[in-house]
Amino acid sequence: MQTSHTNSPTMWKQVYQDAPFESDPRLLPPKVEAAQKAIENRLLAVRSGGTDRRELMELEDAKRTVLLLGGTIKPKIRQVNVWRWLEWLEHPLKPPLRASAFC
Repeated sequence: MQTSHTNSPTMWKQVYQDAPFESDPRLLPPKVEAAQKAIENRLLAVRSGGTDRRELMELEDAKRTVLLLGGTIKPKIRQVNVWRWLEWLEHPLKPPLRASAFC
């Protein structure tokens, strides 16, 4: 991967957008790695130069997405106890709603 080209404001997006749409599991890891490098390089350039807040937010979002794709971080999935939730809905004197009450 050419790091000089991934430093441009649009090139990192092209490299990044290739990874989520890869259908071949054998080709996904190299694309994820290329996207990570492109994002990190662009993050360094944006942080060291004038900070473009919008691009910085896009880069942070892209970084999280690539980490999810690469399996580095796992999504937090909470299971909801549907029966407890239904009981709460039917309760005449509803206590304050807390998400933890249904897990």
